[in-house]
Amino acid sequence: MEESLRPQFLERRWQDKLAAGFTNSAGMSGDKLCTLQQLAGFAAQHGMIWISLGQLPGWQSSNGTAADLNRLASFLGVMAQSNSDQGPDQAPPEKDRRTGELFGRRIALITHSWAATLDHAKPASLTADTPASANGLPRRPVARTRGSRKRR
Repeated sequence: MEESLRPQFLERRWQDKLAAGFTNSAGMSGDKLCTLQQLAGFAAQHGMIWISLGQLPGWQSSNGTAADLNRLASFLGVMAQSNSDQGPDQAPPEKDRRTGELFGRRIALITHSWAATLDHAKPASLTADTPASANGLPRRPVARTRGSRKRR
């Protein structure tokens, strides 16, 4: 993990926040999947909730073309490809931009839904001051009373 993020990690500043990723390179592959995996891994280390692309892959058959949405067949986030000899007015291609736009809408919708759930109080077992168990999960109080066993 990047050392400069250590305070955020230790204080769980990004816990339960939403995360998503995109990447672009000149090559068709260009280690894009590795980049998205690293971003998702960092998000997981911080207790964040990763939003996937949520689109079917394009360009998967003989009828498919480079003009398909999600043409690089990503699931983890947006992958785009920009020719190195073209400027931002031409690259990435229109369908890669459209894939990114749809991803942005997905993130906005999920964020809106997530924010609506935050209007409700969190259960006591999920508050920041709840002591964690050895595995890092919140400890849940167990109510025990005498003679509470059911007889069969």
